[in-house]
Amino acid sequence: MPRQWTQAQREQQRLRIMQQQPWLSSTGPRTEQGKARSSLNAIKHGFCSWRYRGQLREIMRTVKARQKMLDALRFKYRQLVTLR
Repeated sequence: MPRQWTQAQREQQRLRIMQQQPWLSSTGPRTEQGKARSSLNAIKHGFCSWRYRGQLREIMRTVKARQKMLDALRFKYRQLVTLR
């Protein structure tokens, strides 16, 4: 059950809040860049985290696929050069 505030308690609390002004010292990111950076705070152990390792696996798959394409292009180029 929610707390039942009397009018006097509400006024007293309002005055406390106005005096302390907690909104002036509130912390936390305000920009999208800051929010994105702070969202990484929950990752434990940095580079050993599952999230990072998953991203790294995806990057490595892409690199390997592009390396295969590059190797194939080099092979074709060598064939063309040797035919001349």
